Amino acid sequence: MKQSNTSRYAYLAGIIDGEGCIRVNRHDDGERNYPSYSLRIQVAQKNGTLIDWLYGNFGGTVTHANKNSRFLRASGEIVDVSHHDYRWTINTVEKLLPILKRILPFSIEKKKQIEVAINVCHFLTKYRRSMIVHGNRRLHRSSDSAAHYTNTCENYMKTLQELKRITIPCAAVETKLIETSKEVKL
Repeated sequence: MKQSNTSRYAYLAGIIDGEGCIRVNRHDDGERNYPSYSLRIQVAQKNGTLIDWLYGNFGGTVTHANKNSRFLRASGEIVDVSHHDYRWTINTVEKLLPILKRILPFSIEKKKQIEVAINVCHFLTKYRRSMIVHGNRRLHRSSDSAAHYTNTCENYMKTLQELKRITIPCAAVETKLIETSKEVKL
């Protein structure tokens, strides 16, 4: 059964809320006197089925990595674990902006992060248009312009990191607290 566009974006919002990551990345390539920045949304899963669905419906890129991790059990035993990690990523502003706008009304947990990400998209789009193209590189018009770009992107990066730490109280916990505080009359 084919899903409607609305239900696909609502489902994506739920996936991003529960399993997604929205962040600004800094890239220092050593050739410039200033870093460059990009925005990305990413979902990682151990099973590739959901990742295939995301790629099939929204494009982007898919990567697969084998990871070796060490875990410390409560008993003090160190356990080596190998697992597969599938990642779906979109990191181009042109693809991100329409997706972010469509999932915003359905998001609960990451609504503020999505709002910030939309602002980042607008900033990066506007800023990149103002840069000078020299060969296959974009250059800032002045050192003040580069400083403004760097400061603004760093602030967006910090804001998104801070929003990751904020959690919405669990409705079930709040309900339980309310129920236990009421007196029960028999």
